[in-house]
Amino acid sequence: MTYREIDVSPFAHLPLAPHRVGTKPDLRWLKVDSLIVDDGYRRPIGRAGIADVRCIAAEFRWEKFFVVVVAPTSDGRFAIIDGQRRVTAAAVRGIQEVPCLVLRLSKAEQASMHRSGRKCRK
Repeated sequence: MTYREIDVSPFAHLPLAPHRVGTKPDLRWLKVDSLIVDDGYRRPIGRAGIADVRCIAAEFRWEKFFVVVVAPTSDGRFAIIDGQRRVTAAAVRGIQEVPCLVLRLSKAEQASMHRSGRKCRK
């Protein structure tokens, strides 16, 4: 098996606009009962989502569970930005804590991140 290091040399002359990179997020294990869904920008789990939750729960393996993206709320809980179905499936399995990436974002930033995902847009 061959490995290679990250190579940034092809990007050496890339013009980067100065901007704020934001606050470094935290990686934390959070209790499922501290995670909430903001109905302002997240839809309830629909028919297709229910099928996804059933599949994820039935075949649950930590190796397939990606970090859940959340933002702290004013009441000490965490709003799920990405991972509602995975968290629901973990809860179905009786799992009480999941790995989370905690981002400090306003509600508007949370909604914007959810809508646009992580794609680069001009």
